[in-house]
Amino acid sequence: MHNNEYTIQEALKLFLKTYKLEDQLNEGRVCMAWQKSMGPFVNNRTEKVSFREGILMVYLSSAPLRSELSMARTAIIRKLNEELGSAIIKDLELR
Repeated sequence: MHNNEYTIQEALKLFLKTYKLEDQLNEGRVCMAWQKSMGPFVNNRTEKVSFREGILMVYLSSAPLRSELSMARTAIIRKLNEELGSAIIKDLELR
């Protein structure tokens, strides 16, 4: 390839980085992965999900559920990153 030729994947990554859209795209992907992976019981008690700079923040309406999920933080992060196909999530904060 010449210096100014890119694959579609490389061009898309460059576009997202140039226009600072990576974080917004990742937030949407992470929120969808949370809903898909955690199931209806957890989703019904999830008030808000946000993602910024590698930290997934989940606001829950149930203190007992928050306590239970906090004990499984590492496994949840691993499961979500597997769903996403890369290690995007570095930490999980449950509130």
